Amino acid sequence: MNAKKVVGTILVVAGITGTLMLGDCLNINKGFQTAAMKIFPAAYKSVEVEEGFYKKPYELSMVIEKNDAGKIEEYLATKDRRYSIYQGTQGPLLGTIDDMANNLDSSQKEQMFQKFSDDEKNAIIGDYVKEKVKDTVEEGKNFLKDLYDKIKGYFEKP
Repeated sequence: MNAKKVVGTILVVAGITGTLMLGDCLNINKGFQTAAMKIFPAAYKSVEVEEGFYKKPYELSMVIEKNDAGKIEEYLATKDRRYSIYQGTQGPLLGTIDDMANNLDSSQKEQMFQKFSDDEKNAIIGDYVKEKVKDTVEEGKNFLKDLYDKIKGYFEKP
């Protein structure tokens, strides 16, 4: 009688293990885990969030909807906001460029800037400087032209 229980237990454990392994291979377990998180969120709330990851993962949801043109748009939604999901060159981009820039701290911005080539850095800095000093340069040009005209006029008078 004991041998039957042992064999039965081994078969049940082997069946469950095999089902879980098959689920991993077919990526089905992730769906079960996601469903379990939504059905039993209290079971997951005690699990600590990895450092650097979003601190409120239970508030996140995917939103997929048709726009007015009948095309699909995807969003990642929190309780407060929706972020568009765009196609990047190597995968998805979350939110607009402004969203991304506003969510980076200064060291992350520095790391991102360091990833650019020297030519790209020079172009970025050049555009920034041009934009910031554009009016000042124009005023300086006008000042120098006016000064030149006055000096020229002074020496041309008999």
